[in-house]
Amino acid sequence: MTATDDGIIKLTPEIFDSTINQYDSIMVIFMAPWCGHCKTLTPELPRVVTRLKYKNIDVSIIFYSIS
Repeated sequence: MTATDDGIIKLTPEIFDSTINQYDSIMVIFMAPWCGHCKTLTPELPRVVTRLKYKNIDVSIIFYSIS
C-alpha cells in the first residue's frame, strides 16, 4: 500500500482491511468506473487532499475501485 503522488491510496481487496485499520481518520471513496458521478468525482480527489492538508485536517483518502 502506497500513496500516489497526489496523496491518494489505491486499495485492492487483498489489502483493504489491513490498510484501513492503520488509520484513525480516513475517507474511503468507493468508485465504479461506469458510474457518471464517480467519473466526475475522481479528478477532484487530488484537490480535496490539498484542501484538507491546507486546513490541517489529518485524514487519509483511500480510493477503492469497484468493477
